Amino acid sequence: MLSAGDELDNFVAAFEAAQANGGPVDVRAFLPGPDHPLHGEVLRELVRVDLEYGWARGQARSLEDYRRDFPQLFQSPEDLLAVTFEEYRLRRQAREDPDPEEYRQRFGVDVRDWPGPQHLSGGDGEALPATIRGSGALAWFYHDVRRSDPQAARRLARAAMGMPEVGTEFLGFHLLAELGRGTFGRVYLARQGELADRPVALKVSSDVLGEAHTLAQLQHTNIVPIFSVHHADPFHAVCMPFLGSTTLTDVLERRGAAPPADDEGTGAAGLLVSSSGTAYVREVLRLAARLAAGLAHAHERGILHRDLKPANVLLADDGTPMLLDFNLSEDTKLRAGAAAAVGGTLPYMAPEQIAGFHQRTRRADARADLY
Repeated sequence: MLSAGDELDNFVAAFEAAQANGGPVDVRAFLPGPDHPLHGEVLRELVRVDLEYGWARGQARSLEDYRRDFPQLFQSPEDLLAVTFEEYRLRRQAREDPDPEEYRQRFGVDVRDWPGPQHLSGGDGEALPATIRGSGALAWFYHDVRRSDPQAARRLARAAMGMPEVGTEFLGFHLLAELGRGTFGRVYLARQGELADRPVALKVSSDVLGEAHTLAQLQHTNIVPIFSVHHADPFHAVCMPFLGSTTLTDVLERRGAAPPADDEGTGAAGLLVSSSGTAYVREVLRLAARLAAGLAHAHERGILHRDLKPANVLLADDGTPMLLDFNLSEDTKLRAGAAAAVGGTLPYMAPEQIAGFHQRTRRADARADLY
């Protein structure tokens, strides 16, 4: 016999399948009868899914349309909060700048806990940089951090606004070039003066989630290792071996540019860029198998990555694929039950990660990484 959760998932999955096959789809065609014990929950979830597909297609319906069709949905405070927050989230994802106060006036919902301009500051009058305010999922992540640990959020904001510059000295390292950047951190090619000027990759961030502690637990061929950790408030610097600077994002961009260069090389990056047919498929499968092994190693130790994407896969100079950037990772051993709520990059997030933006009790697990 199906549990209530599984039954709810089945209703939602059927509706999503119909939407994916062309849509738009009438919500009412997928609802159980009004006497069904899950009628209200199914209605709420189907409306949220319908909103998401509508916004993705540029055919979004207004909440007033749904209120006209399903007045009962707007009579439940919990359901009303869920669907209004869903539209608000989608509008922000679409780079609109809605004010939570608008929803309080339209529907009478309590918006005090919603992230908005009044929430996006580092505290003590310190405004967040625009890179966080306009960064979609990371802005929501910042809001989550601020709710649970205001001091960590202030460190995060200070770090985002004051990253060291290429050409300067930082904690005993000479910063030669920038290898990559995110909202909350940067990775530099550096020389470590204390150790014969060896070239290293130095990741500088606020480390609010303890990336260094996470990486120290992981020793696997397909996960970038660490040499040492350094601290200068509000920064943490993680020193790693410099193994090259090519990520899968670079490969995808080069593969999309035709024709491929004759000197692409014979390594993993070169094969992915210039090969086709069986050779290409074989190389993709080889990389996938190696990365899956690294991911399994992390999962066996209770570590979720939570931000897997092409930019976070390094192709080392010797062809080894390696998982990068555990800045948004979660150590499930430090929490009761399954792992974390909000974090990730929207185009690569599993549905349960996206749902976590509002449903704080709904946690992602290792399957979200596999997604």
